[in-house]
Amino acid sequence: MFVKKIAHTSATWARRFAALVLLSTGVWAVNGTVTLEKKARAEFVQVDAELNKTYQAVLKKLPGAETQKLKEAQRAWIASRDAEAARAAKGAESGSMAPALRYEAMTDLTQKRIKELKAMLDQGADSGAKASSTAEPVREQSLSESETERTSSSTASTVSPDKKWEYSGGDNAKLTKVDSGEVAVDFSDGCNLGALSENSKLYWAPDSKRFAFYACGSGKEHLTLLYQLSDGSWKPLTTPGDGDELFERAGNVIDAQSKRKGMPKKSFLHMNFWTVEPTHWLDSNTLVVHASMAETAHKSDGEYAGAGFSTDLLCTLKFDEAGNWKVVNTREMTGKAAESPSKSSPLADKVLYQSPGGSYRIQASADGRALWIVPASDPNRRKPLLGADPDNRSPEEFSGSPDETWLFDNRQHELYRNPGEFAFSVFNRKQWFWKNALDYASKEFHLPRKEIDGDSAGWSFDSARLLITLMTNLRASDEAAPETRFVYFNTRTKAFEQTLYLRMVNSKLHTKKPWETFPSNRFTGEPVDRYLVYVEPIEPPPSEAILKPRFTALDEEMNTLREKRLADLARRGDNSIVEFNRSENDKWNKARDEAVQLYLPFAPKDQQEIQKLQFLCDVTQKEVNGLKEP
Repeated sequence: MFVKKIAHTSATWARRFAALVLLSTGVWAVNGTVTLEKKARAEFVQVDAELNKTYQAVLKKLPGAETQKLKEAQRAWIASRDAEAARAAKGAESGSMAPALRYEAMTDLTQKRIKELKAMLDQGADSGAKASSTAEPVREQSLSESETERTSSSTASTVSPDKKWEYSGGDNAKLTKVDSGEVAVDFSDGCNLGALSENSKLYWAPDSKRFAFYACGSGKEHLTLLYQLSDGSWKPLTTPGDGDELFERAGNVIDAQSKRKGMPKKSFLHMNFWTVEPTHWLDSNTLVVHASMAETAHKSDGEYAGAGFSTDLLCTLKFDEAGNWKVVNTREMTGKAAESPSKSSPLADKVLYQSPGGSYRIQASADGRALWIVPASDPNRRKPLLGADPDNRSPEEFSGSPDETWLFDNRQHELYRNPGEFAFSVFNRKQWFWKNALDYASKEFHLPRKEIDGDSAGWSFDSARLLITLMTNLRASDEAAPETRFVYFNTRTKAFEQTLYLRMVNSKLHTKKPWETFPSNRFTGEPVDRYLVYVEPIEPPPSEAILKPRFTALDEEMNTLREKRLADLARRGDNSIVEFNRSENDKWNKARDEAVQLYLPFAPKDQQEIQKLQFLCDVTQKEVNGLKEP
């Protein structure tokens, strides 16, 4: 599995560090150790920045159905890397050497991860396949712990809705009775496709009489096991996708693609992956699964021929009383919203996005065909978010303004406006926003239009400005780091702009090592670092009497949530990880303070204190939001 791929023993890192010591004069003074730590940290910061850019480049090349899997895998990899590096620090005989050893380990692991991501980038660019080159490695990576412990009855959950059964995952996944602890199902016995997935999950039917277990299999094939409660014991049902009509339907789609696009001469289709994963139960007798297949053309001698084909199917399975199921609906997921979404279609349980003020949320329809804006006060007044891609969305892909008038879709680079009654529609016209953003970037920064990507970096508190991050795409062959710039969209003038402060930020980023010239942080729950750029408001912030206690409360809440997480880690018995996380928290605070000081010279003199407090509130609130996520 993925986490195992990057695991190195602490003894290995200790031996590497010992080799460095032997090359020295033999005795380390305190200042020598500090110098080594600074050098090791500088090297790590550099490769970490390269990792972030490479990750973003791969993310943009993946099909919609795979982006969330990569995001989850990257979060899990970061946690695993940091934990492994902290354990590596235990190998230092001197406590003062531990920080340098930790950074050395993190640098090495990060460089390996960059190579993996660049290999995915190379394969994706060369083959033209939408999923064949990039999806398979992602599917073998471990998901974050929080993703395996959802509590909705129609999504992954450890305890059954009736509270009688409890699931424990991992390599030795089991289902036990809550009252007695007796093992009811040992999933390793029921899986005949190889090992169980480390990121296995259980999806309970609402009545607790059936469940879907994902995943059984290893390598290229991961399928879902189905069970039904009968006379007090769990009986296995037919596995969907195991050489049945589901498998045949996916294969037929790929066969049609290969015939339509043409196959290279003397080549055949080679399976890259085949997965059938549950998405949710519509009711106790109806399960929706996501079937995904990818194949690439190979020559008769086994050489890769370059053509790739893939399909993603959303299939609805209907069960009878005996547990027999049949496919009653199949839809090929095209990545486009349905042209005429119907209000009669039920909504999926998962809330994709909650607006800043909580007055609306975004949910997909249960059939996955459309996204809906759902008012909190009256869900029956929901309206479709027309033109938005409904496939496999995640919260960070949306950014709503504080006044809830504007909504930015990061995936499609589309800006929506709410004229009233939550009837969000594309601002001006389709893709007007992104076309004008590219025009501005190419003129102001001389960036090549075809190489520019971007996303939202936040809103000003008065909703007058949307901060957009613009960056050039990274290619595996590029030696130089991608360019990063920031620009505002002014919702009052309806134009893109830079202030004196933002021009200062962009000038600092216009260097070979921008991560050394401008502070950045990784917010909790996010897979990459972000430069700490203040989104300047047009209106003056609230008074100091309001902002000062607000910031104090946010800072105390952040510290309390951090200490709770550290206490949870301490209970698991690994103090090195606790100390590492505590050190990272201190560095986060330092970067926040440095970013504020860089902004203050550009604030109006009579507003410096309130602008400083507003900046601190904005950044700290974002970290608190991440810490509150499970």
